[in-house]
Amino acid sequence: MTEFWKKHLADTITIAFFAIAGVALAIYAALPKNGTYDSLKAEITLDGKRLEKNGYLDLSSYGEEETEIEIIGKKSPMKIGVKHNAIHVLSSDCPSHYCISQGWVTEPGVPIVCAYNHIVITILGTSGNDINL
Repeated sequence: MTEFWKKHLADTITIAFFAIAGVALAIYAALPKNGTYDSLKAEITLDGKRLEKNGYLDLSSYGEEETEIEIIGKKSPMKIGVKHNAIHVLSSDCPSHYCISQGWVTEPGVPIVCAYNHIVITILGTSGNDINL
């Protein structure tokens, strides 16, 4: 057994180094990195069509103070809260209030849906985490 290590110690160390480095790189790439979004925009649609006014909001242009925006849904008006790279529904006359209870959304691809008002708010954006192949 001692002769094996004399012959293959360098090979074993090299293989172990690259295996550990590969696992560490995979873990690092998989970890979420909050706040690394280059620019986020919110698209607000009514029945699948973007609203003419306030239908496309550049969330990266807002400050840390919350700004209220009123939009007109299918059945009633809604109030939307917007701040830097975040959006949420402040108030809606819908009976379930699921859209309100969802809270602040800051991730692209996570929609806020108010089925009662036929409103869908989707954050669009690119992340510094994205790997382009």
